Amino acid sequence: MQTEVTSKDKTEAITWKEYPVTGLLVAMMLVILDYSDRVYYLTIPVFIFFLVTGIKENTKALISFIKKYFPVLIILAASAGYYHFIAKAAGSGAVLGTIPVLIFAGSCLALRNEEDSQSIYDKLWVFMLALVILGIVKNVFDKAVGYFMTAEAELTAVIIFAAITILFMEDIKLKVAGIAVSAISGILQIKNGTVGIHKTAGQIIEFVIKSPANDYGFIIMILSIILCISAIYIFVKSEDKLMKRHAILVCIAVAAGIANAALNQLNIMFILYTIIGIYMGQVIKNKKIK
Repeated sequence: MQTEVTSKDKTEAITWKEYPVTGLLVAMMLVILDYSDRVYYLTIPVFIFFLVTGIKENTKALISFIKKYFPVLIILAASAGYYHFIAKAAGSGAVLGTIPVLIFAGSCLALRNEEDSQSIYDKLWVFMLALVILGIVKNVFDKAVGYFMTAEAELTAVIIFAAITILFMEDIKLKVAGIAVSAISGILQIKNGTVGIHKTAGQIIEFVIKSPANDYGFIIMILSIILCISAIYIFVKSEDKLMKRHAILVCIAVAAGIANAALNQLNIMFILYTIIGIYMGQVIKNKKIK
């Protein structure tokens, strides 16, 4: 006897676990199509998932998120207003308005996940593995940067992928495969000159010395530093080993983005702020952290 599948069943089959792959695919396409100036397009998957995965439950998650991180949201809103209307920094409103939406979506991965948060990164990991392998093939045969489109974004993605592999992949075969693929990609990039102490130092200095009055990247840098300090505190205070891993991943992802000057690239923005959101959602869920 065939069981009828209702529209409600189909809707409930869609969960936040599908969001990382869908969102990253949108981010990749925006970069490939040269729509990088339309950063607010990254919010479209968020609103879709908010609607189709349960408005009532997602609203509860949103309220919890706002209550916990209200000061940070106020800082981002005030900064968006200043850089957009006073400093008139191009794209500032879109970037600073998109960041909290991406972070909230990441937090939903943690807040709406009733299972072990160990599995949150599984689907993203598989998709990133495919992208890194395709990048290696493109590098070897076409002598070109992979599908993250710039050397800075490619290297940052590989570092984050390697970190996710080491911290969250339980299967030893997957762990070995991920580390091997990351190592090959990293070696190719070193060989091609996309990595180097002088290059990295120059990128960091260029990012830091930009005028705070005219570049909203300054506020992102400050918030990134505060976030890393918070993650280190959580790492020390929390007794939850999984929470410690989330904290380590946040620090690695932020450091990689800053070191490679890739925080303003859409595909890296999506990955980074999704990871930050997952971490912040885990902090809300972990009642033992004070």
